[in-house]
Amino acid sequence: MNVSKKLAFHFVKQLFVLLVIIIIALTAALLFFASHLTESEMKASFTRTDPYFLELEMDVKSEEDIHISETVKTAVHQNDGWLQLIDKDGVVVKEVNAPADLKEAYTFQELADFDVPGYRTSYWRIHKDESDLVVLYGEKNLSEGILAELQKLGDLSAITEEGRKFLENQAAWVQVYNSNGEKTEQWNAPEDLTLTARDFLSIKERPWNYKYDISTLLEGGKIYVVGMENAYYSPDDVLDGLVGASLVKSFLLVIVVLLVIIIVLSIWYGRTIGVPLLYMMNWIKRMSKGDLSVPRNKKGNIPFRKKNGKLHKRFRIFRDILFSIRKLATTLEKNEQYQKRVDQTREEWITGLSHDLKTPLSSIYGYAKILETGSYKWTEEEIQAMGGTMTEKASYMSDLIEDLNLTYRLKNNALPIEKSIQDIVPLMQDVIKSLNNTNSTIFMENVEQEIRVAVDSKWFTRILTNLLANAQKHNPKGTDITLSASRNLDHTFITIKDNGVGMDDETQSKLFDRYYRGGSTTDKSNGTGLGMAIAHQLVLAHGGNVFVESEKGKGTTITITLPNGLEEPPSKK
Repeated sequence: MNVSKKLAFHFVKQLFVLLVIIIIALTAALLFFASHLTESEMKASFTRTDPYFLELEMDVKSEEDIHISETVKTAVHQNDGWLQLIDKDGVVVKEVNAPADLKEAYTFQELADFDVPGYRTSYWRIHKDESDLVVLYGEKNLSEGILAELQKLGDLSAITEEGRKFLENQAAWVQVYNSNGEKTEQWNAPEDLTLTARDFLSIKERPWNYKYDISTLLEGGKIYVVGMENAYYSPDDVLDGLVGASLVKSFLLVIVVLLVIIIVLSIWYGRTIGVPLLYMMNWIKRMSKGDLSVPRNKKGNIPFRKKNGKLHKRFRIFRDILFSIRKLATTLEKNEQYQKRVDQTREEWITGLSHDLKTPLSSIYGYAKILETGSYKWTEEEIQAMGGTMTEKASYMSDLIEDLNLTYRLKNNALPIEKSIQDIVPLMQDVIKSLNNTNSTIFMENVEQEIRVAVDSKWFTRILTNLLANAQKHNPKGTDITLSASRNLDHTFITIKDNGVGMDDETQSKLFDRYYRGGSTTDKSNGTGLGMAIAHQLVLAHGGNVFVESEKGKGTTITITLPNGLEEPPSKK
């Protein structure tokens, strides 16, 4: 998977996680709102409770093992009420705060009516874990008790003095209405209080919404109403306001929680994505200023590596980019070192080259001045000697200029290589014959009678001549040099091996540099200093390569690999 796909996958994954967290938070908030609303209504008036909420607040393993939550129990006690769970047979299986006078079982008729004297009742049917239960809830009906006591004290149509004192002591009142709904009499009741038929229906349906707790008695064509302050008064508009304010607070709390989650995720996201990006940007910035080292933290550790050397988790998505930057830094560092080495060797080479040019020029200039003066009569032998020296020095300078021209043509791919498939064995033999001398002997071994390779005979001969001549020049007298060749289906391998002085690592690394070593015309063993570079470039121009193995004091082995066919070498950029 490439970097763009990795980043896309990572971003999609993070956004998906964020979306899931937000959905979970919103779902939790909605459930909290619903629970909070139901709980608030239940605490204000238990009769408002939703049956679904009761199902959630009860754990029914069996009709003998029922657990009611503390929330329900607390609400029942706060409302000074009682609660019973009745099974399908009318048997009470669980109860909360139930008075002793309540029944333990109910008949069919009682189940159909659920009218418990002295109490205002509500009931709900719930289905929990395959159990069908009735939840019966009751609250004391105080006005009904006062009505019963007044009936004991006398006729309601003419309340006695004792009855009136009782009403005052109980903070209760009585009103009488005729069949037309007109108020005809009242005792201890507010003067402006007049009830309508709609009021009676509303009080019966939603008793918590009405300020007064009333009980009625129909007798003699009249309606006797006994009332008092409603202990369970909790009107919907007040409760809705309180619940609304509570919901707003809860909503704000959820918003704050979501903001905190988003901030935490942003910080985490910044550490996961931002820190690696800033690190890589800083690394590239340092590289632009010439600092190619890997940035480290204050402790001196590489941030994207763990102590065990493995890649840190937050950097794994940028593995390819880190690898590319590190590879670039390594390449730039190598190029910088190479450039420094090239500059150094160039200066050394120019110094040597200047000396090499100055020496033959001095000889030519000196002899020319001597011949120019005419103050001395030179013999024919002396003139020939001076001419020979001048010719030798001029030839050296010409070779040097030719080698310089050749190496730069090779560098710029401007030298035409005309390859043809031919037998290289005769070419190898001719080179050996031209180079064998008393200082060292070149042997040819392990060579087939015919080895046909695609080469340019002129430049192939130059390759072998330069490499073999270099082996002769830099090894002592008596060094054995062998030239061998072999081939496989695709390549031919030409090996030059000697048992001479060998080379150290620095010499091997610079062996094919154009500016390594300068020659001197006074030292017959040295050439222009470009021979090895030219040989290497010619091999590359043939589509091959050169490998060097050497050890100080044990000799050197140089192996040339050439393709057998006429394939073009890769172009240099």
